[in-house]
Amino acid sequence: MVSSLIFFSLVVILLYYLKKYINGSFTNLRLNMSNKIVIITGSSSGLGKFSAFQLLKDGAEVIFACRNPTKTENVLKELDKFRDKSMKNRAHFLKCDLTSFESVILFVEEFKNKFKKLDILINNAGVFPPAWLELSIDKLDPVIQSNHLSHMLLTFLLLKYFDKEEGKVINVSSIAYKISDYSIDRVNKIFEREKIETYQNYYKNLIGRFIHYGNTKLSQIYFSQYLGDYLEKYFPNIKITSIHPEVY
Repeated sequence: MVSSLIFFSLVVILLYYLKKYINGSFTNLRLNMSNKIVIITGSSSGLGKFSAFQLLKDGAEVIFACRNPTKTENVLKELDKFRDKSMKNRAHFLKCDLTSFESVILFVEEFKNKFKKLDILINNAGVFPPAWLELSIDKLDPVIQSNHLSHMLLTFLLLKYFDKEEGKVINVSSIAYKISDYSIDRVNKIFEREKIETYQNYYKNLIGRFIHYGNTKLSQIYFSQYLGDYLEKYFPNIKITSIHPEVY
């Protein structure tokens, strides 16, 4: 009994420090975000929702770029419980389905018609590969499209709307990139769109799905590196960073 209790305690302590290590450093420093306009993809749950609420508390105007109107509207109703009633007035939902390039393009059109500028873009939305794959409306792997390709499209379409003096693009990656595998064999499996069975074989086990998720997160890191060079040359006022999110 005693040995079991000791073992359980050691496991809890190990998990606690593992979580601290994975999460990295933390700061309570907050900035005044008044008059800042922020877009966050996938902000109807998880890290995206937490970030959106915090930025609203800091005074920012936040665009919830999400694909599910009902879910997002329910999230916006939660803002009624906050003392600062201006938060809800500064929260906006614009539909953006990252499994559809057309939806991304329409989102940008709607954004430019409603807002004068953009200060921060947080490419946060991400999905974990399901056990059974269905191709997106664009006939692509929906995981690589949602986690990476649509974020690339969204970013480049929005560059000209950033504040002329300062702007930030934040790509949410993951420590899961460490288990990625971009060997030629796996890349061929991802892009052999005509052979649906190759997709199903790729997704048939949990390890394969974790590797594929890691691949999409590594793609975001590579994209961030490329974008940094591009921005330095053509949009030096915009800065790019790639981050690993906190583990809840």
